Amino acid sequence: MLSPERLPAANLPTPVWMEVDGHRVAVIVVPSFDAPGTADRFRDLVLAAQARGAEALVVDLRVNRGGLLTECVAAASSLGPVAYQLRGSRPVGWTSTLGGLGGRLTAGPLARWAGPEQRLWQGPAAVLVGPRTASCAELFGYFAGQAGSLVLGQPTQGVANSSVQRFDLGAGYSLSVSLTRTFDSRAGQIRPMPRRLEPVWALPASGRPAEFPARAAAARAALQNVR
Repeated sequence: MLSPERLPAANLPTPVWMEVDGHRVAVIVVPSFDAPGTADRFRDLVLAAQARGAEALVVDLRVNRGGLLTECVAAASSLGPVAYQLRGSRPVGWTSTLGGLGGRLTAGPLARWAGPEQRLWQGPAAVLVGPRTASCAELFGYFAGQAGSLVLGQPTQGVANSSVQRFDLGAGYSLSVSLTRTFDSRAGQIRPMPRRLEPVWALPASGRPAEFPARAAAARAALQNVR
């Protein structure tokens, strides 16, 4: 019989500073949401970016395959309210809503009726995604986009509309099992989550996620899309 085990935690979010066309831009690279404390770290970096006068924010999720749902919901809410509903059918039908506001988890009803202005980051923002962006990293990009951030890059892996549990099989293998369907429940409406993210602006695929041009292009797009 399979039993779940916690997989080794990946790196926490890291900051990169850029100057693009004379503008000071903060880039936050989030390689995964596996580690407890990822959301707190992301929130601290967002606050630091504002305090240091960043004119735009770029969040790079291109190698992020997901992780802990609670960390993702809380982190995404730094860019806008998150009300994320999960529905399961076994052993009996059930529904649960995770809410996020201002970079922290909150009660689902509070997040459902929060306006897009209730966000931690107040400036222009862009989220970089790609074929390796998956699971709750797609959730992050979706809710960031709903709050006004630009989602740029390439289409994501395509598991945004379900929640999975991972089982470590040993020898470097794991098994992911879809257990629930997921929905956006903001503003009193229930909307199925899309299967994948289709960026509003396509950027060329790159095997080098740290490549400067992609992040610079995202920053320029964000600066042109001032809220």
